Amino acid sequence: MQALILAAGMGSRLQKYTLDKPKCLVEVNGVSLLKRIVYSLKLANVNKIVIVTGYKDCVLKSYIKENMNNIEVDFIHSADYAKTNNIYSVQLAQDILQRDDTILIESDLIYHPELISRIVEAEGEAIAAVARYKSWMDGTVVKLDKQQGITEFIEKSDFDHTQLETYYKTVNIYKFSKSFSQNKLVPFLNAFVQAFGKNHYYELVLKAITFISPGEVKPYVVEGKWYEIDDPDDLRVANELFANQMR
Repeated sequence: MQALILAAGMGSRLQKYTLDKPKCLVEVNGVSLLKRIVYSLKLANVNKIVIVTGYKDCVLKSYIKENMNNIEVDFIHSADYAKTNNIYSVQLAQDILQRDDTILIESDLIYHPELISRIVEAEGEAIAAVARYKSWMDGTVVKLDKQQGITEFIEKSDFDHTQLETYYKTVNIYKFSKSFSQNKLVPFLNAFVQAFGKNHYYELVLKAITFISPGEVKPYVVEGKWYEIDDPDDLRVANELFANQMR
């Protein structure tokens, strides 16, 4: 099992907090998001880590060299980070995805450190961490069937506000088997980028896969606290939610 961490974005909505560093180095209660993610991976015995870098990549590499020299990290650099979205980061890592089972994590998340262990243990070729939709959440949601398969990925622009109680928010942590990446994810990913370009979210690829094969992507429902940090208000909330974790 390996981990692929997406950390190319500029994090511009965080304003002063990302002027001199990538978003994954923003601290919650004195501990960087990246350090928290790596800690959770080590708890799950995921010791091979690949990071897709972009904005302030030299700062990120220096941080890892100075603070995490006991872990194996490889880097893939997205030179077009300012003009592309995370679908391109995943495409750059397509060879990595096809060599082993992979935990894919977006680097602006904070969560209980044991969450990755639980996702690693979950059964299925493709697992998406999801949580019951709440009003503060932003971005893609999914719907589940009674057999607990994901039947639909729904973009924010397509929300049916009469159905919000049935929605689950994607937490932006996934587990993909080597076979799933080889036979589904990477072929669909390349076809999507060729047709629509690089400035999209990779969840649109999962949406297409699910449209053709409903239930193929299985959910892991996150019951504990987690947060996605996009702006200063999110950072303030995260500092409150995780006040007693890894200080």
